[in-house]
Amino acid sequence: MSDSKELSRKSSEVTSVDEVLARPYHYSPAEVEGFTVDPAASRHICRQYDLRIMPIIFCMYLFSALDRGNLGNAKTDGLNKDLGLVGNQYNNIVTVQSATFAGMAIFGGYITKRFGASRMMPIYMFFWGTMALINATVHDYKGIMIVRYFLGSFEGLFGPAVPIYLTSFYTRGELAKRLAVWYSSSALSGAFSGLLSYGIFQIESSIPGWKILFLIEGGLTVLVAIIAFFTLPAFPQRCPWLTDNEKEIAVMRLLKDSSQSVDAEFTHSEFFAPAKDWKFYILMIFALCYGTAASTATTFLPQLISRFNFSAVKTNLYTVAPNLVAVVFLLTVASLSDYFRYENDFSRFRDGYDHDGLHHIGSHKHPPDRRWIFACFLIQCGAHVPTTMFHSWHNNNDPSENGRAFRTGTLTLAANAGSLISANIFLDSWAPKYTKALIISACLQVLGMVIVLSLRTYMSLENKKRNKQQGVNWKTEDVPTVALVEGPKNKHFRYFL
Repeated sequence: MSDSKELSRKSSEVTSVDEVLARPYHYSPAEVEGFTVDPAASRHICRQYDLRIMPIIFCMYLFSALDRGNLGNAKTDGLNKDLGLVGNQYNNIVTVQSATFAGMAIFGGYITKRFGASRMMPIYMFFWGTMALINATVHDYKGIMIVRYFLGSFEGLFGPAVPIYLTSFYTRGELAKRLAVWYSSSALSGAFSGLLSYGIFQIESSIPGWKILFLIEGGLTVLVAIIAFFTLPAFPQRCPWLTDNEKEIAVMRLLKDSSQSVDAEFTHSEFFAPAKDWKFYILMIFALCYGTAASTATTFLPQLISRFNFSAVKTNLYTVAPNLVAVVFLLTVASLSDYFRYENDFSRFRDGYDHDGLHHIGSHKHPPDRRWIFACFLIQCGAHVPTTMFHSWHNNNDPSENGRAFRTGTLTLAANAGSLISANIFLDSWAPKYTKALIISACLQVLGMVIVLSLRTYMSLENKKRNKQQGVNWKTEDVPTVALVEGPKNKHFRYFL
């Protein structure tokens, strides 16, 4: 029996759509293959997600980025002086926060999958928001070190939860744009924090401006966490604002395009399965490379701007424009990626932006000019794209909910570990030019481009090889459901590029 006839036979085993709808939300591949999803209904469901889920997710990550990255703003307002920080103590604080942020990612993936993203994400958020509030009360190096340790830990648990959560609602062709909306909040946080700092640091008050900044951002974080706890649905079939028929379609559209099952039971064997794939370890190296540049952009942009010898107020104000441009750039790239269904090419494209910006600033010795300002824009544009493209790419090539949880958690750890590198190369002793730090970061982006190009080439050749062997010309959207369920080990599977 030929491959096409075999697939056709499996699809015909489903008796009727009515029988499928009469049972719970778990179906065989043949049943899914025989179910036709109404495109209009699918678009309506997707719009409902966009209106009811994405604004909350956006706000959650906005405050995650704000609370994690506001140290850079606080430093420009005298944080070091008020707390008596000397030498590399500021870098030690950033290192501790970065270490816990990176180290908790795998645990975050495990806990999130085990107990549910819709409940755990608000809980993580509530506790790091509390730490941000407490941060305004510290008086010395020891105090801020302890607070930032716990803040980094809770944010580290939260990091992989969002991609895991969104893959339970959006198909492979929809995911990149939504991840871009999610992660654009990180770039927007830089602009928002810059504007907020600009306003707060001009207030005449007995309370230092950086403490007021921590109080406002921490308080809003706790408020958003409480709202999210009572509004986020767990899975499509548990959305109270979808009809029963819409819930069935919501599940089916995922099963036909991206997942083995929706709300799958947790199993350790599936969770750790990605560790057996050699490509997983290549992706970890790439994540480390882009994570360094991303941390440079989010944490150290005020320090890069300060090279221009602006006042503290103007330094924070001038971080706004690069971040706003980065948001527009990120959403544009993600939309193109979803349209063409090519994540990898856009990841490589953004690495080039990062490299050009970092190399330009790091290699020039003359006083800062407009070209340096343009380089800051390049850095911001390049730094925020990879998280979106990368997590969309690797999740789209893994049909298992449990496997995606481990993969996302571990690769988030690797990306967050990049912040450890940036924290230890942007030393006060290398200020104000940070030439060596920028060159190191630029070199890592070159390595990232080589890795992503090589892996993309391998996947593309593998797809062509399978097409030739089977006498077809399939793209990712042509792959039958029975092949998606088994993933790359099925000869009919095609890698999502």
